[in-house]
Amino acid sequence: MKSFSPLFKFTALFKGLLLFFIFFFFPIFTAQFISIFIHKSLNIEISEIYLILIQYFIVIILFIILHFSPFHCRYFFRKKTIFQFDKIIYTSIIAFLIGTGVTFLFINITINLPYLSPGIKNWIIQPNQGLVEFFLVIEKKQVMIIFTWIIIITLLTPFTEELIFRGFLFESINRLLLPKFKKWNIDTIFVTLVFSFFHFASLSNVIYALIVGWIITVVRKKSRSLIPCILLHSLINLYGLLLGTIAYFLNQ
Repeated sequence: MKSFSPLFKFTALFKGLLLFFIFFFFPIFTAQFISIFIHKSLNIEISEIYLILIQYFIVIILFIILHFSPFHCRYFFRKKTIFQFDKIIYTSIIAFLIGTGVTFLFINITINLPYLSPGIKNWIIQPNQGLVEFFLVIEKKQVMIIFTWIIIITLLTPFTEELIFRGFLFESINRLLLPKFKKWNIDTIFVTLVFSFFHFASLSNVIYALIVGWIITVVRKKSRSLIPCILLHSLINLYGLLLGTIAYFLNQ
């Protein structure tokens, strides 16, 4: 088994965490700065969807720069993986069904607890904000905006989140841990918990992200590549989008 020196482990950890924070926070702050600058100089308010697109555009630019830099992350492009496309499809279906089923069960149990305040109950059942925005533009019948949200939910978000969490964060933690801790899946547990924490807009989102995130992180560890993780994440988001759309039109 390959062993790494303490200096190499520290360097890998520092590099991974640095890239994690840069790719997560820099696009957000830069997009906000651009929005404020345009508003003050041109008196134009940038809508939320364009703000999100700016953030993802910055992520893509950063990734291209990283790819051609000395810090190129080779693990993203590993093509030899035990997960074939048919396995990715049924793994995504299983992950989506388990995540959705457990989340609905959790909501139905907790929402009926008598001692919870209305504010807590609302926080528990609050749906994913991306889906909320998607259904709002469906009501307005804005075709181009609908198509843009589909691209964001099924392509841009999976790519970005997998690059940040299962890419930079997982790789740095994986390099740091001793082999015995890897056998206990400490790296998988840690990355899954961090991933679910960043979905804290509602408790139901956390539960769903915890289950789905665990499955995707296990795939990341076994395949040693981000490619199947991005495909899994994209398919799972697509299933959620389709299920939410069907439910939306059935309730009309």
